[in-house]
Amino acid sequence: MADRAICSIEGCDKLSEARGWCSKHYKRWYANGDPLVSRYMREGMDLPCSVANCDAPRASKGMCSAHYQSAKSAPLRIQRHAAHAAIERLTDVDAAYIAGMVDADGMITVVQRDHLVMPMVCVTNSHYPLIEWLLATIGAGCAYEQKTEPKRPDQSKERWNKVHRYQLTGRKAQSLLAIIRPYLRVKQRQADLVFALPQRGRDFSLAVNDNQRAQAAEILTAVRALNKRGVKAA
Repeated sequence: MADRAICSIEGCDKLSEARGWCSKHYKRWYANGDPLVSRYMREGMDLPCSVANCDAPRASKGMCSAHYQSAKSAPLRIQRHAAHAAIERLTDVDAAYIAGMVDADGMITVVQRDHLVMPMVCVTNSHYPLIEWLLATIGAGCAYEQKTEPKRPDQSKERWNKVHRYQLTGRKAQSLLAIIRPYLRVKQRQADLVFALPQRGRDFSLAVNDNQRAQAAEILTAVRALNKRGVKAA
């Protein structure tokens, strides 16, 4: 196969694809009728940045590349994280009912994943339609069978009832706790601790600082102590 020629546009060293132009210049011609006219030029985006006293060319959202990246990395990212963390709005009746389930058959706890302490809310019940209702009503989380067969010799498989589990983690778990907190009667303290747990996108961007790491460790210890099962010390 013969070597392909270089793009015929002056100053372009890419290989030609069609009509003697490289892929970029051919797409410009196909879209704009001119291989030298980009979408930014056609839409007037070659104007200066809309930020005051900045003469750099626009790149996106009316801003130059530097100002756009700055805006994207701070408030816009916080807004996206907040929207992602939100769960579907619950009625007061549903919120109260879910709080009762969490108090009776659930657990508000924390788990350690990838060097981060994550909030978790879970509910176990032998009636799977109830677990499915939780998943559908809250609009987030997961539902699965937790214990599908007996584990001990003294347990009968014929009389065994499966136990199902609903689980919600991360900031969505904190969003749920904020809604059901007024209706909790048993696990209010766990809810307050887990809601205060530092989370990515709300309290820090990529990595926790030392103070947040210490706070997370304290919350982890306190929640585990509250959820500890067995005979309590006298």
